[in-house]
Amino acid sequence: LRRFLLSYFVYMEGVSTIVYYSSIYAQDTRGFTTAELVYLYLALQTVGVGGAIGFGLLSDRIGPRTTLVFILILWSLVGLGAALAYSKAIFWVVAMAGALCLASVQAVSRSMIALMVEREQQAEIFGFYGISGKLSSAFGPLLFGLISLLSGSQRVAMLSVGLLFLAGLFLLLRVEEPGRKGERLHHQASGGGESACGRRRAASVGARRPLRVLVIKDERAVRDILVRFLTFQGHAIETASDGPTGVERFTPGAFDLVITDLGMPGMSGWEV
Repeated sequence: LRRFLLSYFVYMEGVSTIVYYSSIYAQDTRGFTTAELVYLYLALQTVGVGGAIGFGLLSDRIGPRTTLVFILILWSLVGLGAALAYSKAIFWVVAMAGALCLASVQAVSRSMIALMVEREQQAEIFGFYGISGKLSSAFGPLLFGLISLLSGSQRVAMLSVGLLFLAGLFLLLRVEEPGRKGERLHHQASGGGESACGRRRAASVGARRPLRVLVIKDERAVRDILVRFLTFQGHAIETASDGPTGVERFTPGAFDLVITDLGMPGMSGWEV
């Protein structure tokens, strides 16, 4: 788990840097106009949704660790391609490849860590997970700015972003593929050296009833993944794209569970 959190911290530095500096890099180094950037980001949003769904399905089939390996390889190529792109057309292709990875790397990372921890550890571990993401959003852009300043070239700084993804990939390769929780519970229920508590937990999971769930999340790609997963589990889902809308749709007794994001802009998950 420690190895994965370290890997997550390193490759999320690269993701944060891409998010913060991609428009500056496109405008200053590649000569994009403001209008061209608007068209580019509209296209990237559409591609990003498809990437999140596609890699989510892939993760269901081959596991989150293997999926993350593919995503980080693609991210490394994106960093290299952005540094070497000599025309706007090539930068468009590279940007599209990056959009495929943007939402998916976060969604699959959450799936990975969810499979690595037990229920009683989730609050503690997801706290460390959240802190790693926040710290990486500071160190990555700082590193890009320093390298750009010292080298006098944003291309060199962008190349260093690709190296962050390679470093994260190297660390991730030392992490084992987590077992599915259903498989672990089945092993416990079959008497694999586990306690009666584990067997009762397995029985309760098997006998669970459909829930009425309200999903409040501002990022559409993540919201769609949650809806797809929960619907597949047989639950009834309603969604809201921001806190105020979610509060309006909430009626006491109408929902068994509310899923939200503590870091949403405007009204945060804490306020919800």
